[in-house]
Amino acid sequence: MAKRSKVEDNLKILQEFEDDSSDSEEDETIGEVVNITFEGFTAEEDDFHGIQRLLSQSFRGLQVNLSDLADLVIAQNYVGCVIKQVIDDEKEEMEVDEDALEGEPDVQSDSVFGLNTVFNITLKKNKKSDACLSSITSALMQRCEASDASQEIKQLFNKILEANAAEHVGLLINERLVNLPAQISLPAFRTLQSEMEEANKIQMPFDFKYFVLICKTYKISLLKEKKKNRKQQQNGIDSRKVKTKEVYSNAEEELFAQSACASFEYSVEDCQTLTAESWNDLEVGQRRERPYRKVLLLPAEELA
Repeated sequence: MAKRSKVEDNLKILQEFEDDSSDSEEDETIGEVVNITFEGFTAEEDDFHGIQRLLSQSFRGLQVNLSDLADLVIAQNYVGCVIKQVIDDEKEEMEVDEDALEGEPDVQSDSVFGLNTVFNITLKKNKKSDACLSSITSALMQRCEASDASQEIKQLFNKILEANAAEHVGLLINERLVNLPAQISLPAFRTLQSEMEEANKIQMPFDFKYFVLICKTYKISLLKEKKKNRKQQQNGIDSRKVKTKEVYSNAEEELFAQSACASFEYSVEDCQTLTAESWNDLEVGQRRERPYRKVLLLPAEELA
């Protein structure tokens, strides 16, 4: 019997949790039927803008050439996939009629809903990829040094991200539009693992010691009123207590965070707002959601 991966086990736990939590919303969805099928496809030139938009979510707040990175995703399309909606038979027939003048009929949606891939940020390949991937590692190290992480964590990231051919590091990209469920990430990760294994069999550089993953998170701050005693009132002391909760935009990445050997975070609240993110800078009453990025350093065996 094949050994199940930790990713698969963790995501099945997540799926069971989400299935249980959805029971409370059952009354609201009675009578409503929505059938949407997503599948992973090989990245192509036509996916460029969709890929670039998704990359802008992960790399918000970093000085990275997203156009070059999107080109690299397409050039390295033998590993990883883009996630698209599969059009049903009726809609597909309509698409064929509408696209007849353009030549080839569509068999899938034009929109890229998700992206799952990995890059070797240690091995030098060519000038274009070197410049693009090197800018990512440099930008991450700058953010790490400016973060509140301990000196020990900063030194570890600096050591791991330095060029060291003996211990390759993979930049893991796990992106999707914000409202898509975590369940679609399970087959994408399963396929990515399989493709890395196949690539390693033909001596391609996908045998990693560590993975780096940039997670979209946000912190919800709630002002909780405490009981005011007479002395506090007399002294004019604000007795409100700030409570903060961290939430992961991609829920499965919270499971990865539990397996990380190190991490740091940085705020992207002051960066340009992105249309692909629906939760930026939201204030409702005393609730405030502040966008962050958390960078995880994952030992490769945690994804094996």
